[in-house]
Amino acid sequence: MNPTSAEERSGFALPIDIAMLTALITALFYTAGWAFAYRYFEKFHVGLLTLELPREYYFVYSLWVAQDNLVLMIAVLILALFFGGIILAAWRQFGQYAAIIRKALILLSPLILLAFFCISYNLGTSTANARFAEQKQTDYPDYPRIRVNLLPQKDNSDLIAVQKSLKKGCYRLLLQNRDKLFLFYSLKKAPSASLPLVIIPMTQVHSLRILPHYNSCGS
Repeated sequence: MNPTSAEERSGFALPIDIAMLTALITALFYTAGWAFAYRYFEKFHVGLLTLELPREYYFVYSLWVAQDNLVLMIAVLILALFFGGIILAAWRQFGQYAAIIRKALILLSPLILLAFFCISYNLGTSTANARFAEQKQTDYPDYPRIRVNLLPQKDNSDLIAVQKSLKKGCYRLLLQNRDKLFLFYSLKKAPSASLPLVIIPMTQVHSLRILPHYNSCGS
């Protein structure tokens, strides 16, 4: 074998290895963030398709997951880098058992990757459960109250039913996307009660004011 050609292949292989490992880590973080968002907003009875969250939000959520599980996330990343390095190295090495090792890795790689993604997904969901439980026990301190004045309603019976209560400023702002408000009503005296969620199209809003209050009405 020509040593020069082997060195050239090695030089090209390193950037490819780094790119593949970076892609794997990015995918694991995205999975953790997506799982967090899916489970967390499920507690408010709303799905991700309805929320229409920007994809970059999932990476922000993944940082929350990493923050709450720092030691475990570091261990997962080290294992991912370790096994990824072994797979890539064995794939390119030449030797008596190289072909057997490569075949074994081809069979095991999907299972190893699946295990990493399962760990990442479970970290996301467990973090979401813990954060929601903390919010519920402390009266949702991250969500401000909001006062909403709707346009005159004639045909939308759901909005007519909550029109007066929205003016009182007791609903909490869960999220606002391009064209909708997502509001929930929390009860200080009954933190375990199911949270009624109201989805209001921005086209039906005359005015709104986000209040500097982060507690439930009557608390």
